[in-house]
This record gives sequence, C-alpha cells and structure tokens, in this order.
Amino acid sequence: GSIETYVSQLVRFDTYLFDNHKEKLSDEHLEKMTDAYNEDQLRNDRKGTALRNYIAHAVDALKPLRDGQHHNSFLKLDGDEALDYDTVVDGVYDY
Repeated sequence: GSIETYVSQLVRFDTYLFDNHKEKLSDEHLEKMTDAYNEDQLRNDRKGTALRNYIAHAVDALKPLRDGQHHNSFLKLDGDEALDYDTVVDGVYDY
C-alpha cells in the first residue's frame, strides 16, 4: 500500500475513535480535534473536512519516542485509557 492509503486509513480510524472512544485520544489532540469538528459544524460540512485535515496533519507530524522525550502520538499508548486490542478490532470491523 501507498503512504496515501496508510494515512487515509489512519484518518478513518482516528475519526472512529473521535466518534466512539474519545478517551483513547490524547488530551492535546482531542482538544484540537474538537475545535476542527466544531469548525465543520459551523460550516455545515458533513464530510468533516477540517477534522479530517487536522488528523492527516497530525499523522504527518508523528515523531517516534526517543530516549528522554515523550512521543507526540494522538493516541493514548499507556495508562488506564490506552488504546487496546478490542478497540482496534471494533474500529476495523464496525466503522
């Protein structure tokens, strides 16, 4: 698959999390995603262009975890509300 396919699938999955499992998203990104969603609502944009664009830019800006630095993933990767297998499976098959 191409990078475009990969990014489009991540956008789709992250939209699923935003709609159904906001607790799995990092607080910083959730706030920005909510702002983008609200912008779409004000514009009556049913496609969610601002939200999808924000997610695509967040995916593009991902940086790996480095020693002594925190990752910048939009997903919660550790802790009680971290992304888990069941949520991923639900997102892949239900959305």
